[in-house]
Amino acid sequence: MSGDYHQLSRERLIEDVEQLSCAASHELKDPLREALGMVDALGILDHRTALIKERLNQVIQRADHIREYSALVKQSVSREEQADLNQSLIAARQHAEFAALQVRATPLPVISGQQALWNRLFIEMARNALQHNDSLYPELHIDTYCSESQRVICFRDNGTGIAPEHRVMIFGLFRHGGEGDEEVKAGAGCGLAYCKRIVQLHGGEIYAISQSGTGSEFRIILPLEETEALLGTPLLHDIMINY
Repeated sequence: MSGDYHQLSRERLIEDVEQLSCAASHELKDPLREALGMVDALGILDHRTALIKERLNQVIQRADHIREYSALVKQSVSREEQADLNQSLIAARQHAEFAALQVRATPLPVISGQQALWNRLFIEMARNALQHNDSLYPELHIDTYCSESQRVICFRDNGTGIAPEHRVMIFGLFRHGGEGDEEVKAGAGCGLAYCKRIVQLHGGEIYAISQSGTGSEFRIILPLEETEALLGTPLLHDIMINY
């Protein structure tokens, strides 16, 4: 009885969070769009009005992120679904914004999971590697291996790195940390928060290994499904995939 009660309470909480996020999204976006329209109606083009419009658009985007994240909180993943991580790599590389990012990856496995969610995770990891990188040649290395009953997926970049005190906070919504940050900045993005939730939906965990100025490594630890051995790894086992 107690288990049923807690399950029902969790479902109600998720529903309340979703309703709140949807309401907040609409309540925020409507007046903000009106404000943007009024700024345009002024017909004044200078750095002040440009800054006002930029800030208003940022808040509108945050409202969208809140709604999108609440949808992830509610989502579930079937163990019968399969995701080819090589397809996730391709999905990320097709984004024009990543043209400057050199990606190297060993052939990746087919695992239990939802393809669209893993595509999103790879996109966010590529975006994170590029945004927090001041190198002339930004790089992202992806590899995977099995350890006992676990599947480990590693994303390593040559970016600015993360201060030790920021490693946990960066997975929060609208937070990030990097070299030179005196504090974790709010409102800087949601990518790693999305990644953490996606990994949790697949029964895993994600954490960062990094020092300021030395690049970052993000490790995803997943339970090694019995079916994964049957699914196998796609072709080109010993070839590095370069983009």
